[in-house]
Amino acid sequence: MLILIAGITGNVGKQAARAGLERGHEIRGLGRSPSKLDPAVLSGLESFVQSENYYDISALEKAVKGVDAVICAYGGLAELALEGQLLLLRAAERAGIKRFLAASWNYDWRRISLHDQEVYDPYIAFHAQASLSSSIKTLHILTGMLAEVFFGSHKERGFTPADDGVWDPEPQGADSTGPNQRARSMDVYGTGNEPWS
Repeated sequence: MLILIAGITGNVGKQAARAGLERGHEIRGLGRSPSKLDPAVLSGLESFVQSENYYDISALEKAVKGVDAVICAYGGLAELALEGQLLLLRAAERAGIKRFLAASWNYDWRRISLHDQEVYDPYIAFHAQASLSSSIKTLHILTGMLAEVFFGSHKERGFTPADDGVWDPEPQGADSTGPNQRARSMDVYGTGNEPWS
């Protein structure tokens, strides 16, 4: 299967590319900077389509040509979640693609309304527009982070994995201030200067 990963140079895109290649799929990348990819991943791609921005229609058309499925791995910016995905979805429709995994690596927004939590408004709007007007039934992955665990109080567990890289749900020395407890940590992607709602 030939899979297009739009936003392949971001964290989710890189992970999706590795997973697809490991499973024997052909992967085509769409992004602005191929130099952001690990050389081993870049060399394993069927091709890389470079785009100037999310509304580079000629790059979108070239990227979707002949692919079997699209994974949209755009980051969490509102313009990417709504306009960017709609432009990619329309290009996929014109190319006759039937499988489109939308950028939705977030909490389940299906039971909230617009303006309940502004950060989810672009995802809700994209899903509504796609449902009303697209021949493609978009797929979504809904996940989340339990911030109360990360920022928990005395004796609550954190997200930091054990030394072997596996998170232990019943760690030894669960006292978060004890001598056996490492500092809690969490990876944050981006420059650290982006505004987030």
